[in-house]
Amino acid sequence: MNLMDNEIKPKKDDKTKKASRIILILMILLLIGIITIVLIMPFLKEKKLSIKLDGKEQADLKNVLQIQDDGQIYVPIRDIAQYLGYESYNGNYLNKSEDVNECYVESNQEVACFVADSNKIEKINKSNSSSSYVLADEETIFSDGKLYTTMDGIEKAFNVYFSYDVDNKKITIDTMQYLVDSYKSSVVKLGYTDISTNFEDEKAILNGLVIVKDSRNKFGILNLETNELLLETKYDIIEYMPAFNDFLVKSNENVGIVTSTGKEKIKMQYDNIALVDQDSKLYVVKKNNRFGIIDQNENIIIPISCDSLGVNSKTFENNNIKNSILLQNKIIPVKINDLWALYDKEGNKLTDFVYSGFGCTSSKARNSSSLLIIPDYTVMIGNKNKKYVLINEKGQELLNGMEFDEAYLVEEYDQTNYFVVKDDKTYNAIELLEELKKRDNN
Repeated sequence: MNLMDNEIKPKKDDKTKKASRIILILMILLLIGIITIVLIMPFLKEKKLSIKLDGKEQADLKNVLQIQDDGQIYVPIRDIAQYLGYESYNGNYLNKSEDVNECYVESNQEVACFVADSNKIEKINKSNSSSSYVLADEETIFSDGKLYTTMDGIEKAFNVYFSYDVDNKKITIDTMQYLVDSYKSSVVKLGYTDISTNFEDEKAILNGLVIVKDSRNKFGILNLETNELLLETKYDIIEYMPAFNDFLVKSNENVGIVTSTGKEKIKMQYDNIALVDQDSKLYVVKKNNRFGIIDQNENIIIPISCDSLGVNSKTFENNNIKNSILLQNKIIPVKINDLWALYDKEGNKLTDFVYSGFGCTSSKARNSSSLLIIPDYTVMIGNKNKKYVLINEKGQELLNGMEFDEAYLVEEYDQTNYFVVKDDKTYNAIELLEELKKRDNN
């Protein structure tokens, strides 16, 4: 027997086992290391910005948006317009100026107007020329030859959903049409036949609400977050009123207004209701074929006994009448028994009912247009005794009630001039008003 062999063999086995264990441990440690690296790589590597427009990645927008360290985003208005289906232009929409401190964007349904150093964005409905406004969270900025607004400004001007997940570096922009198309099928699955696709009604979807219709052609309001009805489908008509996030509701020929929380704002007792003025929260109402003005608390401002209110703005389209009821944000023309008077927006009567109308629509002058108001002076043209008089915002007839044969405006060389005619002699209306101002000051 070889004692030497018996002693050496166990030692070799021990060394082999130890080596195997070491290799196994090293392999485990290596595997753990690899797994750890794989797991922490996403956290070590900087996340790339993702921008989705209507559910699709839109890498080009990375070069458009200006993202600040605090997460605020400033957007060049004209640059993003093309992505959202809008045309864009420098200047003012109404007078088509080229002022770089203003711009407007235009779709088939609506125009949104921006002005540098202002957070007010005017919106004009192209179907009826009505004007309203929204307020962005910050003023429009002019920088490097461009006008910029914030995410909030883009949302309100372009009717889109715009969000930025700072932690995950994800920007989501959804247009109103995309949201309507996305929700329509799910609304139908809930048992409704359709949703309102009127442009103004669709805006409700940006606040999580949608007007739905059932099989009886009755309308209600659905909360998209809870899938519960805010208003039951029992109304003949429901229309969204974006200015205050309210809804006009009609049933059995009676019309009222309900808030976005389902609370009655104006009772259902009128034939028709329309917002007159966003700032003073006035409404024109019709009842028993008579018209009047009420406020949001249903206080009567002008009695509901008028034959007519306001003017036909299309007759004076070159006067750029933004509000056909409340002129120059101050004056309301009122008609009773075929005669007209002027009221202010507080309901104070400014003139007696002595006018056959307001504005001059006929003139012999070349290239002339109908004239209703001289804007910078808030002077109305009153039709009285088949002649024309100048009336100020206080209801006073100017120039001692001097009567003119004609009144008109002429647009030439990007300038608007106003004229009045008496005994075949033509006067510049602005010069007359300036002379009157000097006389009053002396």
